[in-house]
Amino acid sequence: MKLMGLSAKVKAMKSKMLTKEDFKNLMKTNSVIEIADYLKQHTHYQRFLKDVDVSKIHRRDLEILLRGAIVHDLYRIYFYLPYDIRKIFFMFEKRFEIENVKFIIRIVHSGYFENLSESKLYPLYHKSVDESSLLSAKNMEELWKVLEKTEYRVPLENAYRNYQTSGKVYYLLNALDLWYFLTMKRKLSGSSFCTEGIRDLFYLQIDMTNIEWIYRARLLFKLQPSEVLNLLIPLRGLLERQLFVELSNVSSTEEFLKKLSQTPYGKFFKDVKEDDLPFVLERICDRILLDKARRLSNNLQNGCDVAGGYVYIREYEYKDLVTIIETKRYSLSFEEAKGYLVTFEE
Repeated sequence: MKLMGLSAKVKAMKSKMLTKEDFKNLMKTNSVIEIADYLKQHTHYQRFLKDVDVSKIHRRDLEILLRGAIVHDLYRIYFYLPYDIRKIFFMFEKRFEIENVKFIIRIVHSGYFENLSESKLYPLYHKSVDESSLLSAKNMEELWKVLEKTEYRVPLENAYRNYQTSGKVYYLLNALDLWYFLTMKRKLSGSSFCTEGIRDLFYLQIDMTNIEWIYRARLLFKLQPSEVLNLLIPLRGLLERQLFVELSNVSSTEEFLKKLSQTPYGKFFKDVKEDDLPFVLERICDRILLDKARRLSNNLQNGCDVAGGYVYIREYEYKDLVTIIETKRYSLSFEEAKGYLVTFEE
C-alpha cells in the first residue's frame, strides 16, 4: 500500500463533497442567492462563504468563490505529496493557468472586453505569465507580444501564424491544449509513483478531447479530413487511431454517432439525438472520464490513484455548480437542469 497518508487525506476530502441530495436541492432553488445560502448552510463550501452576506451575492461573485475553492483543495493535496508526484500535480494547476490564458485569448479575439477582468480567472499560487499584461492587451497583436515572452511562445508560434492567416482562434486554443498533453505525458513517463490507472485516465482524456475536436472541426467547421487529423493530439490513447481516421471522414452527425456507439464507450452515446449532440457531446465525454476517475479514486491501495481520481471528480463538482448557477439565468426546471450536469445520476 503506497502513500497511505495521502489516501486518508483525500478520502476525508471526498466524504465532504456534494451528495446526490445536495444536487437535487440546489437544482430546486430559485435563484443564485438561494444556491449560495444552501452551500453556506449545508456543504463544505461553508468555510469559503462564512464571511459573505449571501443575500447580496451576485452570480459572478459566487463563481469566483467556487474557483478559489477548487484551487484551494488542490493545494491541500499538493503538500501531502512526495516531490516526484508534486511535479505531476503541478501540471493540474498549470491546466488552470492554461484555461486562464485561453479565456483571455477568446475575449480579446471576440472584442468583448467588458467581460475581461482578473476576477474571472482561476486564482493561482504559481504563475508563469503576467496576468496584468495579458489583461491590458487591446488586440491580438498586443496579446501575442506578451505571450511570446512566456513558456507558451514555442507551442503558440505556428498557431499564431495560422491565426493571422485564417482568423480562426481554435488554432491557438488547440495549441495550448496540445502543449499541456505533451508536457503531462513527459511528467507521467518520468514518474515512478504513478500507476497504470493514472496513465489510463490521462490517455482517456486525450481520446475524449480528440473526439470533441473532430466533431467541431469536421461537422461544425467543415474542415477536410486531412486538416482534422492534423489538429488532433498526436498521442496514442486507449482508442485505435483508425477510429479517429474514420471519424474525421464522416459526413453527418448520424454517421459520427454510429461509429462512437461501436466503441467501448458506446453505452454513453446510446439514445443521443442528433440535434442534441452539439449541446451534450462535451458532457458525455466528461461523464466517461468521471466514470473512470471514480473507479480510480476508490483504489485505496495507492494514494496516487486516489488523489488523481479525486482531482477530476472535484473539478466536475465545480463545473456542475457553475452549470446550476447558469440554469437560474434561463429559469430551467429541475427536469431540464439535471440533463446538463456531469456528476448527477438518478
